Amino acid sequence: MNTLFTALILISCVGIIISTLFMEPKSEGTGALSGSSSNVFGKTASRGKEALLNKLTIIFGVIFVISTIALTILSK
Repeated sequence: MNTLFTALILISCVGIIISTLFMEPKSEGTGALSGSSSNVFGKTASRGKEALLNKLTIIFGVIFVISTIALTILSK
């Protein structure tokens, strides 16, 4: 059972990282830090992609928290 929750934590961590990397910045000023203001999907990203990435990030976060709590309880 510990292996299952450890695998869920690992998958959710990777999912959170990937979904946040694909999100485009909320403001134009953050692109100045890296030297460019373009994103992977071009300058005009659809609202559907942003909504999907937000939902995926929330889902992976919930899976991470629940798996971490369950693994902590099972480890005792």
